[in-house]
Amino acid sequence: MSNNGSIKFVDALSGLDTRPANPTCLAQARPPETTDVTLEHVFDGVTFSNPLLARQAPGEDSKWYVVEKAGRIRVFENQSDVATTILFADISNKIIANGEKGLLGFTFHPNWKNNNFVFLSYTLPPSDRPISIVSRFTIKNGVVDPASELELIRLAQPYGNHNGGGIEFGPDGFLYIGFGDGGSGGDPQKNGQNTNTLFGSMLRIDVDKTENGKNYAIPTDNPFAQGGGLPEIFAWGLRNPWRFSFDMDSGKLWVGDVGQNKFEEVSIVERGGNYGWSRKEASACFDAPEPCDKLPFADPEISYPRSEGKSITGGFVIEEVPFPHLLENIFLQILPPCKFRRWFTMPSTEKRRRWISSMPGLESPPSPKATTARFTHLIFRTADL
Repeated sequence: MSNNGSIKFVDALSGLDTRPANPTCLAQARPPETTDVTLEHVFDGVTFSNPLLARQAPGEDSKWYVVEKAGRIRVFENQSDVATTILFADISNKIIANGEKGLLGFTFHPNWKNNNFVFLSYTLPPSDRPISIVSRFTIKNGVVDPASELELIRLAQPYGNHNGGGIEFGPDGFLYIGFGDGGSGGDPQKNGQNTNTLFGSMLRIDVDKTENGKNYAIPTDNPFAQGGGLPEIFAWGLRNPWRFSFDMDSGKLWVGDVGQNKFEEVSIVERGGNYGWSRKEASACFDAPEPCDKLPFADPEISYPRSEGKSITGGFVIEEVPFPHLLENIFLQILPPCKFRRWFTMPSTEKRRRWISSMPGLESPPSPKATTARFTHLIFRTADL
């Protein structure tokens, strides 16, 4: 990044090797080989320590909530001249936050204005085998009351990485929880294809009901609600679903799943779907012998080799892109008639990868004013928006 905040992108890719043969719905022109993107520092009166997530509460755009990896959430007024933050939540005294651990997820209950509920996803010690927790907390006097914690999920991790940790409410009102395969490398415990463990899965639970001694209920249409696997599982065969979001138009769940060492992938995750890990990495064979293209796994919507980008972080489906050549990887989902949805993934060089991989998860779909990127402890947005 230059001193004036400008980033130059090179070796642009359109995301399409060739134009599709379609006389009525033409692909867009290939992007220019270089694109200048200017970022402007917003909210320059406030700073944060290792922020992982920035979001607004449902139905309220007057405040921003920023998650700090060490276990704090700070809130501030959505005003350009804001100079102070308020500590909205603090569980830093109980969690472990080195490596891939910490306060990893945060979301509001859809009915939070009436019930005052928020949900946190975090890790407890020990460092080499952390414990993943998903809990409900209650807002009291404008801040999260630590004493109000109601634990929903507790999962002892066999290794210190691949903790997942993303949590989001879907359009159906259920809470979705992403967990990695348990860690190490190459899925040594073969959790990805084991539906009798919560590892390597997307979970879906009903937090508005309780049953069978648990602080949640199982949606009746979960694939294993009647047996055959753990009833919390919505989909499986995932390696490390770090961030995910819902297309608010279609309701589809888009998941960025971090790859092993050859491919990164983005999948539309559906109920009962098996996304192949560790038999496959993206669309390529991993544990499975060649050829493996006939195996009954769902292929990703998008994948790219590590030669073009590092670990996938996440993204959003948006209807209109003000400047479609913003990023070098622009992927198009073509829907009839002539409807394009773009998925932005990280560019390839280390410098540019940092810009995208540090991007906080925003509420989906983000408004132009909410599109932010983080450098160290500051918040930026694309000035072109």
